Amino acid sequence: MVFLWRFVHQLVELGVIETYNCWNRSFFKIEYPKNLANSVIEKGVFYYMPQYSIWFILCLLVFNCSTFSTYLENRALDTADIFTLSVERKVAGVNIKYCISNLGLQSAKYGKGYGLRAGSMGAYSTGAAREYYNSGNSFILLNSVHHHPSRTNVRNNKSKSFNESNTFGLGVFDWNGYNSFTQCEFSIGLYYGLRVGFNLAEMGDWLLGWFTIDYLNDDNP
Repeated sequence: MVFLWRFVHQLVELGVIETYNCWNRSFFKIEYPKNLANSVIEKGVFYYMPQYSIWFILCLLVFNCSTFSTYLENRALDTADIFTLSVERKVAGVNIKYCISNLGLQSAKYGKGYGLRAGSMGAYSTGAAREYYNSGNSFILLNSVHHHPSRTNVRNNKSKSFNESNTFGLGVFDWNGYNSFTQCEFSIGLYYGLRVGFNLAEMGDWLLGWFTIDYLNDDNP
């Protein structure tokens, strides 16, 4: 109760809740949060996230422990979805994936990697044979990026595997993966290599996820 009272007290200070007296008794009245809106504009949303996220988490813990456990699990998985950092072998050349497309000079059809990539931790393949071309290889005229985890990685029935191919880095075709268009990566190798990156959509999903907004619909129920 002390935590909840302090939380209400902070809302009063920001003007989200206004106090007034009636017959010598204090009451609360909910008002449109003009002061809060102005404060967020002046100081930025990240100024308020540390202090208000803790109260939100405490409320979840008090009212429903099972919901709180799932909430923390989804926040951890959302964090993993953002970043890519892995080592690879049987990869030669350079490829840059700039969100909606990719371009490079790289052979990665037989490549294998290990690390964190697109929300999956562990081993994965960087290429595969397709019907008309080899996915994972890039030669400017025809470029492709491929990701397939060795272990099935699914969140809320959405697979983390993806494939994206294009011509001259512009005409995208043969793509799959619910968030591959916002995946940005840089890969370099000379048999052994390194891949780093991040996902713009997952970054927004992580930020809003702290307030239980899941616009990618990938949280586990």
